[in-house]
Amino acid sequence: MCGRRLSLQFSKGTYTYFYCLGQKDRRNGTGCRERYVAADQLEAEVEDLYGRLEVPTDWAEGLREAVAAEVASRHEDTTAERDLLATQHERLESERYKLMEAYYANAIATSPCSGASRSASVSSCAPSSHARAYSTGASTAGRT
Repeated sequence: MCGRRLSLQFSKGTYTYFYCLGQKDRRNGTGCRERYVAADQLEAEVEDLYGRLEVPTDWAEGLREAVAAEVASRHEDTTAERDLLATQHERLESERYKLMEAYYANAIATSPCSGASRSASVSSCAPSSHARAYSTGASTAGRT
């Protein structure tokens, strides 16, 4: 093999093969003559290789400890996040309950423009007379 990567090719919509990219690269081709290999065959050989690999005992133990530490760290993070979300949920449920009680007691208007309760006789989206007087006074204040 020339050391280049392998790529996957689907032929006739049925067959799957791996081939060396050194064969197809026109600019940096290696002239590799490695034959096409059926995907099933190559995958079986890789599985066989993985089955024969052995990790040194000290390295495996270090890896187990690192994985256990990562799991513990993530568990702490998710526990803290879960507690925060539970607190937020309780607060929002309480707020929702209070809003529903106020709505049922007619203390909240159903109109989005209303600033007063439903039982009040005056409520609209128009500015109040005080707001109109203020804005009129402010716009004429600089003129003399």
